[in-house]
Amino acid sequence: MYSEYEILGTSQQIRKVMDQACEPLMEACGLRHIELDILYLISREKEKNTAKDLIDIQHMSKAHISKSVDNLRRHGYIELVADELDHRKIHIRIAPAGEPVIQEFKKIRRRILEQLFAGVTEEERECLRTVMRKIEKNIHSE
Repeated sequence: MYSEYEILGTSQQIRKVMDQACEPLMEACGLRHIELDILYLISREKEKNTAKDLIDIQHMSKAHISKSVDNLRRHGYIELVADELDHRKIHIRIAPAGEPVIQEFKKIRRRILEQLFAGVTEEERECLRTVMRKIEKNIHSE
């Protein structure tokens, strides 16, 4: 039987599996995993698309997010667009060159999730989501 700590440690193993599966894509595109994550988040989150939003979602430093956004822009995968009402606020949008990268990343994610959740019922998945939301809430309250 696994302890709670061992169960949470499984997330590191899952991350390694995902990193290995994404390695060919990362090499082909000149990106790091965090940059793939950022592309994915921007494609999924229509309203939360600023560097500050990414910092809040990814729980990473401003410098780390800034470096990643710069690299994505340099590769032509994203565009930076000033907010219409507040020009100090910069939105990150997926550029046309970023779409194929996102689609490939989504395929990889889907394949890995199918492998990881083979034999897991929807009820069990919902239970896991509920527990993880509670853990995340506890983390943020610290």
